[in-house]
Amino acid sequence: MQGSKGGDFLSKRTFEYGGYNFFPVRKLEGSESGFFAISKRISIDAELGLCEEGYAYPSKFPYSYDDFYKAAGGHEYDLFRCVENGKIYIPCHHDLQIYREEKNKTFEVVITETLSRTVRVEAEDAYEAQTIVNDGYHRGHYILTAEDYQGVEYEIKEPVRSRDDKER
Repeated sequence: MQGSKGGDFLSKRTFEYGGYNFFPVRKLEGSESGFFAISKRISIDAELGLCEEGYAYPSKFPYSYDDFYKAAGGHEYDLFRCVENGKIYIPCHHDLQIYREEKNKTFEVVITETLSRTVRVEAEDAYEAQTIVNDGYHRGHYILTAEDYQGVEYEIKEPVRSRDDKER
């Protein structure tokens, strides 16, 4: 079984704990596995209610860190998705906490393809020549195809800020 970001899909299994079904997601790696990095991404979920008796909110099931990992089949994964609500959780000492994955930034990339063809026309002046070709183009006499391809350019714009980013 692979322990990296994706893991081997076929070897992961759903398991039940506290009346909920969980699916292993992945192991935390590198700098994201440190206490400070984790603490910025977690929060309690009183609605789920999986905590030790007498903890910060009412317990719906007697949570145990060790028992959760026994149900999971070991410590191979750090993050688990709850099938019922779709949220990702991390087992903590006193409770199962929501873990917010870092969202990818959204970029807008403008793709500009250039098609070009030279057309020869007889005219009295440049303005008339352009008018003749413009009229012919709009009537479908000159249809540019892949044979007229001259190149492509990409323009990357700054990341698009989502509504969530603006609220922070």
